Amino acid sequence: SSVLAGGCDVTERGQLIGASYNATDFIFSPDGLFFALTDIEAIRLRNPADLTLITTLRTGLPIYDLALSPDSRWLAAANRYSTVALFDLRDPKNPVRFTLGENTPKTFTWRVAFSPDNTLLAAGNSRGALTVWGVETQQPIATFRLPNDVAAIAFSPDTLSGTGSRW
Repeated sequence: SSVLAGGCDVTERGQLIGASYNATDFIFSPDGLFFALTDIEAIRLRNPADLTLITTLRTGLPIYDLALSPDSRWLAAANRYSTVALFDLRDPKNPVRFTLGENTPKTFTWRVAFSPDNTLLAAGNSRGALTVWGVETQQPIATFRLPNDVAAIAFSPDTLSGTGSRW
């Protein structure tokens, strides 16, 4: 493999990533057993040892960001139309979809992040909506309206912020 050897054969790169030849996001699982990379509306999970395809997950919408839960069970994809696709990797064929605020063609979910204890998922969009869900319940816990688009999201290591709240 030229990719494994540090090369960049275009045909091989296309087979690794997918039809677009362009991965908008890439993330290793915390346990190191797989990595995920995006190709427009698909997420490919691959074995890092030999690059074999484990599975392909489809969101049906362009993907802008990926997040894996620290226990490697959940994968979240930030999508167009202010949506998030949440995959339980034990049953990845049936993702749950969340919407942040307005669901319009010009609104994008830019960022997603999991809390260190795997219990919360946060997502922010291009119109300043920030929502936090319980991962197991898949119900919103809090929604915030910010003055600008949400360009980054992170939880502190103990899932607490300096404000005394969980976010």
